[in-house]
Amino acid sequence: MILSRGIICFTSASRQRSMRMCFQCCLIPTRARPNAPIRQLVSMMILKDGFGWSDAQLFERCLSNIQVMGLLGLMNLSDEVPAESAYNSFRHALYADQLEAGRDLIGETFSSLTRT
Repeated sequence: MILSRGIICFTSASRQRSMRMCFQCCLIPTRARPNAPIRQLVSMMILKDGFGWSDAQLFERCLSNIQVMGLLGLMNLSDEVPAESAYNSFRHALYADQLEAGRDLIGETFSSLTRT
């Protein structure tokens, strides 16, 4: 992951595929598929934790701060921020997977993206 022109981007197609495979637990048929890109949902979680924001602060900044919108890859003012319900469903799916499988997918993803 790199910050490039203000955008959180996952540098290669192989890393994007790897991330999709890593979060496959959230896409299984018994759970609703997120109606937002996983990249955006993970980026929102990283921003929220990195800045210590509450959920309300995260969504307020996602809707009103052009820099935050850019970090999520929302290049036009008409681009929509993922819905709170999609964000919360994704977080709950991650938590359920952590309880079932005993793994922290966000931690693993962040570690793999920040490795040198």
